[in-house]
Amino acid sequence: MSEMDLVFGAARVLSIEQLLCAVLVSFALSMLIATVYRWTYHGLSYSRSFVHTQVLSSIVTTILIMAIGNNLARGLGILGTLAIIRFRTPIRDPRDIVFLFACLAIGIASGAAVFS
Repeated sequence: MSEMDLVFGAARVLSIEQLLCAVLVSFALSMLIATVYRWTYHGLSYSRSFVHTQVLSSIVTTILIMAIGNNLARGLGILGTLAIIRFRTPIRDPRDIVFLFACLAIGIASGAAVFS
């Protein structure tokens, strides 16, 4: 193994079964979190777009973590790209942020395949 592989990480090729399994686990667990959010929401009506955001953020995070793998250069590139994106939607309730972080954690765990 060369010194560059140690710094930037060797590319890892994932099978289609690994990809599908990670995305399906991410989807199923984020749907569970979204369902708990809907059941425990206290207010007139919850935001459907926020529930969709929870599920999609988990899946997108899974795909990003699988794309990064163990590669520092790819990780920094994606971090730089995400730093440009600016979210203008204010999240008023800290409880919503916790649910969103839970979905992101599911995406990271699924993408890194630490569920097996």
